[in-house]
Amino acid sequence: MIYVIGKRGYIGASLLDYFGDEAIGIGRADKFPVFKPTDTIINTASYGWVPGQEDMEEAIKVNIDLPRKLEKIRNGACLIWFGSGMQRARPELPYSLTKNVTTNLLKGKAHIITLYTIYGGKHEPRHRFMGTFLEAAKYGTPYIITTPSTTRDFVHIDRLIDTITELIDEGNNDYQNIDFGCGKPRSLSSVCYYVEEALAGKPLDNVKYKFPQLDDGLEEYGALRPHLADYFDEDIRKEWERIG
Repeated sequence: MIYVIGKRGYIGASLLDYFGDEAIGIGRADKFPVFKPTDTIINTASYGWVPGQEDMEEAIKVNIDLPRKLEKIRNGACLIWFGSGMQRARPELPYSLTKNVTTNLLKGKAHIITLYTIYGGKHEPRHRFMGTFLEAAKYGTPYIITTPSTTRDFVHIDRLIDTITELIDEGNNDYQNIDFGCGKPRSLSSVCYYVEEALAGKPLDNVKYKFPQLDDGLEEYGALRPHLADYFDEDIRKEWERIG
């Protein structure tokens, strides 16, 4: 059986949709079952980060204590846990500090996937950049990019599920650390350029920048596994066609 911890979150809900009857979701109020060596535990629960959310006690409880408990009671089950690109971008945050602690604690004991900006699917929260931006671009509603020079990866949820499925098949024989990026850091303004040229076919007059745009010249970097190539074009087109 596949157990998804954090069933109401975006990634957790997407996994439960995908795996269907093969998976059971576990939330904050639910008790943990007695795990079996043949089970897989996917811990998507996380104390995240938004401006002003800096509760260290809660961050420790969710990002350290919970995965430590799962590691102790898993009874040989395969364990998958998620790190974050924010651990490198803003290491001083409670979110990043606690994620870094657990990354070190679980090294060699779990599959650790370092995530960047995940998007796509019906559970997309409305405040996430990619979903709201694509919808605004498609329907011409106003959208302001306040930090166009910010660079990040964008990874479609389907690619993440593909990788998780592979890890489930591999089990716990060879735990891995996977830097799950789509292959190229992109500025938010470069995302706008792609939508304008490849999808919209015309300038997006509704999109405005508050600060100077970032110059081109972003360096590509290699993903750690061959199948984590640059899927950006294919996946953003998928979302563009899905909206509406």
